[in-house]
Amino acid sequence: MHKKRYIKNMAHCRLSNGPLEGTNRKIKQIKRTAYGYKNWSHFIYRIRIEFLIKVEKKAPIRK
Repeated sequence: MHKKRYIKNMAHCRLSNGPLEGTNRKIKQIKRTAYGYKNWSHFIYRIRIEFLIKVEKKAPIRK
């Protein structure tokens, strides 16, 4: 098994690429909804605004 080292590293490391994937997903969603932007700076401002807004997570509905 030539990938044993990678699997072992994944099991011991606490880092995840989840936050980065979430950021990429959010930017792609902005690109889809902001298709008509004529100015590149407006698009960049929209991304900055989106990441400045903090949403509080609610408790799960299930008990």
